[in-house]
Amino acid sequence: MYSIVNNPEYVADEASMIHIWDSILTHSQPKLIPTYQHMSLTRAWVELTKYPNACMINIIKNTKREAIAEFADYPFSIFPPVRLIALAKNQHKFSPPFSLQNLKNSNLRVGIAKSRSYGIEVDKFIAENPEYFFVRGSESSMSKIIDMLLKERVDAIIDFSQIVLGHQQDTAQLQPIVSIPLQEAAEPVFSYAACANTPTGKAIIAAINQSYQHPEVQQTLQTFHRYYFGEQEYRLLAPYLDKLFIDNHSSNAQKLKP
Repeated sequence: MYSIVNNPEYVADEASMIHIWDSILTHSQPKLIPTYQHMSLTRAWVELTKYPNACMINIIKNTKREAIAEFADYPFSIFPPVRLIALAKNQHKFSPPFSLQNLKNSNLRVGIAKSRSYGIEVDKFIAENPEYFFVRGSESSMSKIIDMLLKERVDAIIDFSQIVLGHQQDTAQLQPIVSIPLQEAAEPVFSYAACANTPTGKAIIAAINQSYQHPEVQQTLQTFHRYYFGEQEYRLLAPYLDKLFIDNHSSNAQKLKP
């Protein structure tokens, strides 16, 4: 038994995410039977260091996190680069491709979720320039940040356009938005399963890694990325997915660079 202790860092279509996870569990050896606890990312990282069998899913790697957690070799999902999302009526405030450095010469304020990783360069800028960001921390912080954008309480947020559009449809907030490329976020974002850095956590990760060798798991991942992100974004992600499974018995996972 082990626990998934977080709300995913990047929430796409929940049913699809469950389908991916169920496929991994079905083909795990030995059989993994999780229990689930929903909590904020901040609390989840605390729990991961307390319990030897605690795990998280859909989590971004960085140096700090790899020091305290054991990550799977293969990504749980690959997302297109994060974007700066703004209301369409305010797009004149941002000249694409937009650099976060431009915030230093403006009165703009960008909403972000506490403890969430947006990629190495974006995280670095946020850490060095916190005064330009409104940080929301709670179990539902990512949804709340989108609501703040739609209510014009922040000028923009950092997220994926597909996630914002999904939230708009779910909440009937249908204001037009624009998705602006960020110079600091040009590469896809890789997310992983991560477990406690303990013998139990390492054993769970080994079982997860083995599941990725099964053709059904590979097909489930391919299908999710094609149909959730659409053909245009899938063309960007497809080379990474293809490379991931070129040879199930090689170390291709180590060659992928998040």
